[in-house]
Amino acid sequence: MKKFLIFLLLSCSANAYDLSSSFNKISAEQAEIDKLDSLVDAIEFKVKDVKPLKEDAGSYYISVIGDLKYNQEWVDKFEDFINKNPQYKSSILKAERSYAFAKIKYKDKVVVVKSPNWIQLKTRRDSSGELDFSDEGEMSVVFGLDTLDSFDSIEIYFKSAQEISREKGVRF
Repeated sequence: MKKFLIFLLLSCSANAYDLSSSFNKISAEQAEIDKLDSLVDAIEFKVKDVKPLKEDAGSYYISVIGDLKYNQEWVDKFEDFINKNPQYKSSILKAERSYAFAKIKYKDKVVVVKSPNWIQLKTRRDSSGELDFSDEGEMSVVFGLDTLDSFDSIEIYFKSAQEISREKGVRF
């Protein structure tokens, strides 16, 4: 009887380990899929200029002008994944409404500011309504700041509404 219980305990322990490693694998795969289904890695925005716009009740609005293009390495990985997994429903393809974020580095702190309005990314000319990964060009994005302090650098990145929801634990 003791041998049977020891075998049963070892067997259960091995199965628990198998489940744990299986869930870890699923979690890692989902993290990789989420990274592909993300505008943060998909879009490159090269800042060319920052211009003041106006002051409004203690907020200072600036326009960040730069060149937007899709990261070709990301596009290649994304298209390869979609071709291998045609059943996968990507949310990024329908992410024409997105928000821009400015990561602003001051001497002693880093602040992230979200654009007050959503950004319309260009979609393909066909009837699919999917993002046009060949879209490149100049874009201006507006941000509201709480201070007029000089900053050292500014980086711009984009997130779709789906990405923001996913970060908050909501899946579509």
